[in-house]
Amino acid sequence: MRRGAGPRSLQPNSKIAFMIRWCCFCQRFLGESEPFDDPSFTHSICMPCDAKLERGDSLKKDTAQARSLVNAVIAAAKSRDWSSCEAAVADARALQIGDDSLLLGLLQPALYEAGREWQAGTLSVATEQQVTSWCERIFSLLPIVEVDRPLDLLLLQAPGNIRVLGAQFAARLLAQLGVSVEVVARHMPVEQIVVLAQQLRPRAIGFSCAMPASVQAANEVIATLKTQLEPGLNARYLLSGFAFRQGAGHELPPVDAGIEVVVDVEALGRSLKT
Repeated sequence: MRRGAGPRSLQPNSKIAFMIRWCCFCQRFLGESEPFDDPSFTHSICMPCDAKLERGDSLKKDTAQARSLVNAVIAAAKSRDWSSCEAAVADARALQIGDDSLLLGLLQPALYEAGREWQAGTLSVATEQQVTSWCERIFSLLPIVEVDRPLDLLLLQAPGNIRVLGAQFAARLLAQLGVSVEVVARHMPVEQIVVLAQQLRPRAIGFSCAMPASVQAANEVIATLKTQLEPGLNARYLLSGFAFRQGAGHELPPVDAGIEVVVDVEALGRSLKT
């Protein structure tokens, strides 16, 4: 287990797609927006940079180096060029570009390209192993933040879910936001989840669902947890993952009443800290 988007109610068969919002000046991650079918980058401006522009500061000149570095990081990630990526990350951290932004700049392009290949049925076993190895090396560059607070989120794999990178990625982003997360990287029987949840007493219990078929399995596990967990453990129940991020006309799998679908990591972090 490893400790360290927003919750929203969705109607069955709703259609959602996403785009990463990025400050075009300081290169800070701003969250995700919809309804775009292309989950890549759209440039916006953060409030601090907007205020500098209002004051007439030379913002474009001041942020030129940061913009150049993050573009280099994203290009290296898309081509999985490890040596260029490692050097760019070191320079970007020296400029105090946040780890959350670097995680997205490094991992989002690689995971998105792999996701497109997987959806098209062209992702080979060798390529999947290469992506996994790449992401693990990125994780080693940006160690997870230790958050000293009661457990906010217990993050588990839905039954049948064999891809664990998404859950680890979300945990690291949430840790950057000051949220404490415990990730169980392997599938765990519901009886063991009950014991673990009663030991850790998280504020929320979430399941990562890579495939639409895993959503129904997660619904069934949550239904069992609601009946077996002690009454005093009033946890929120969350579902997230690629199953809810396909967009482009794909219908969302049905979710049982009382379960929240997470599509915005930053908004989830804020809600768990209140």
